[in-house]
Amino acid sequence: MSLETIELKNITKIFSNKKVLDDFSMTFNKGKIYALFGENGAGKSTLVKILTGLVEKTKGTIKLNSNEVSFKSPYDAINCGIGIIHQNPYLLEDATVFENIVIGVNTPKKLFFNFKKFKTKIKSLMDLLSVELNLDAKVNTLTMEKKFYTAFIAVMFNNPDFIIFDEPLQDFSNEIKLNFFDKLKELTLSNKLGIIFITHKLNEILKFVDYVSVLKKGRLIKTFPAISKDEIQTLITEPAKINQLHQDILKPVPALIIQNFTVSNYLDIQSKNKTISISLKAYKKNITTISISSDSEFHIIENMFFGTLPEKYKNQATGTIKFLNNNVKRKTINANHITPKILRQNNVALIPADRYFKGSNPKLTIYEMLISNNCNTFFLNRSKKIEICKNILSEQKIDATPNMPVATLSGGELQRLILARELYSNPDILILSRPEQGLDSEKKEHLKIILKKQKEMNTSIIILTGFSEDNILKDIFDKNYLYKNGRLCEI
Repeated sequence: MSLETIELKNITKIFSNKKVLDDFSMTFNKGKIYALFGENGAGKSTLVKILTGLVEKTKGTIKLNSNEVSFKSPYDAINCGIGIIHQNPYLLEDATVFENIVIGVNTPKKLFFNFKKFKTKIKSLMDLLSVELNLDAKVNTLTMEKKFYTAFIAVMFNNPDFIIFDEPLQDFSNEIKLNFFDKLKELTLSNKLGIIFITHKLNEILKFVDYVSVLKKGRLIKTFPAISKDEIQTLITEPAKINQLHQDILKPVPALIIQNFTVSNYLDIQSKNKTISISLKAYKKNITTISISSDSEFHIIENMFFGTLPEKYKNQATGTIKFLNNNVKRKTINANHITPKILRQNNVALIPADRYFKGSNPKLTIYEMLISNNCNTFFLNRSKKIEICKNILSEQKIDATPNMPVATLSGGELQRLILARELYSNPDILILSRPEQGLDSEKKEHLKIILKKQKEMNTSIIILTGFSEDNILKDIFDKNYLYKNGRLCEI
């Protein structure tokens, strides 16, 4: 029976407590060409190994024609109609072309090979691909192109329904690549094959694929249809547009969506009733800054983001906040239910402007301040927790001990320790209010380095700052908003 569809659902792979493939779901159909695109470490190779039986998945399901299967070896995948050609084809260098093609033949009666029939089939495949191979030649005498076609025909010999190409033809000329892709397109149009390309070079294959799927840090970001031939030609001749395409398809996904979060009838410094309404999307691996024009608005907006609204305002608050973190299933919470505890449960780290009484407490010891609210240390014994505190103090170059009172720290030292405490939990979202206050120029530059590093860990960072303040983060943010006269506007 012909294999028509491959369905992957919630495929996850964990190596040494690290997710290298995270909840990947996608369906591949015969007669189509797919490109899986991503940078090194995106999870492409792991996905291929799972799909071809080289590695077992940690969880998730693989369905072929709607029937669930589990591959224990590459032979399982081959028997089901899935073949693979690696970047460096696996061939026996001292064997002949013919021997390399038939060594993996899918038949239980290898002792009764019909060599004449096999050679006839190989000849028909060479004609189909418009390639000529000397079947008696040793592989170690072949060019790279001939080796590639030997591997390709070896896969085709088993009559696969799908073929996976893992970074193919990297060292070949453009002419060879174009000829090969043209032939491959013919095979898929006749519905003889389904093709899956693994690549990090889009411009080579865009003309030939039907769908492009983008992987990033083990997750599927987006799948979209291939763009038109005219657009492809423009992209190929204008490298700047290729770069723009890369940026467009690698747009970060939202980590937090605030929709119409509204606080009505609060009194400003002139005792006038005001209404504040916030709608915002904060993206993973992005730094978003919000500049706020007045102090009274700043304090209300800070309380909205930190879940610390006074009861008289909180009870009447409307709107929703949706978390799209890895550890929650698109959890949506009403604005009047937001608390610091709920934010932390959704892996949100909080650094308020008032370090002493909101981010900490001067009556606490440094140990108590660093360990409080940190679920990652909950099950550790006290000696291990003290060791963590000492390490943080050492990393921050602060001359203090865990048992010293928080009140003995300078404002800058406390700010750095609170930041280190919040980052220790590896948050999905980090919200900071006036993070630069109390820091000298050297420490401000160090803060920028820390935030850029945290951003690269797929964290969504939101920074609240006063409009008149010197924004030392202006050269690292991705989006900048101004809140003025009741509106949040991107600038």
